[in-house]
Amino acid sequence: MEMRLKPFIKGAASFVLPPLRTTGHKVERCSSEDPDFCYSIFLRHYSYAASYFISPIPEIVAELGPGSSLGVGLCALMCGANIYYALDFVDHTDPTINLRVFDELLEMFRNRRPLARSETIFPEPVTWEFPTSLVMSNDDRLTAIRDDLINKGNKFVRVAVPWTDVQIPSKSVGWLWSHSVMEHVDDIEHAWKCCATWLATDGVMTHNIDYQCHGLTKHWDGHRSINDLCWKILRGRRPYLINRMPHSAQMALANGCGFEIVSELVYASHPGIPGSKLAKRFALTTARDQETAMAFVTLVVKSKNHI
Repeated sequence: MEMRLKPFIKGAASFVLPPLRTTGHKVERCSSEDPDFCYSIFLRHYSYAASYFISPIPEIVAELGPGSSLGVGLCALMCGANIYYALDFVDHTDPTINLRVFDELLEMFRNRRPLARSETIFPEPVTWEFPTSLVMSNDDRLTAIRDDLINKGNKFVRVAVPWTDVQIPSKSVGWLWSHSVMEHVDDIEHAWKCCATWLATDGVMTHNIDYQCHGLTKHWDGHRSINDLCWKILRGRRPYLINRMPHSAQMALANGCGFEIVSELVYASHPGIPGSKLAKRFALTTARDQETAMAFVTLVVKSKNHI
């Protein structure tokens, strides 16, 4: 059987056992609880977005799915952003962890530490050196950000759970990013439409999308071999799992919502599942989609000449 037994049983049992209606969220080395990981993700995304910014960093930034801490968004605030929207479906964060991450990130930025070339996180940054354009906020402002984090004053940090209910001023966000999130959203078309509503006309988005099975099957692409009935059982009544949407379909939705892809990096992997074993709904999946394990895209709002 291609499905791993443990997640299948958990999904089936979640129909009758509410405690099992969890996402399987784990604390791992590559987690936003790790300040080094947050620092690395921020600088990698920033390296692709920065050339589209008018200033070193936009005043208003937003992140879809920050995960177990607000670390990546805190990086943006430390470097000059005024408001950070943390948009999630379920709040995984912990105030104690957020403060620890904040304090450790502070030292990294003060030292202007370059990214370690030994890291294997996708994508590779445009440059491994610390960006010369980034300047840390002064101590008074950093203290104010930390106090806002403690007191949940909503001045700098605005956590919105569930993100579907958030009221962000239209066309106000200068930079919106996500890292391994868009593959988890069930109503993904609605997510792209929300991004189109929030993003400023001169704004930019960076998304890393992970198209792998997330440990649900034996092969990295085995989730696309599971028929709809078995997938419904595996999915269970968890708030989200993965949407199984191929890369080309994701980008078609983004395009339809008015975005233009200005940069696209694909991490390709040899398919573990032959085309003949794909579930009916994926039978026409292109060879490129079958090989796309991850993709990092930079998007901007289409100019009127391209609409």
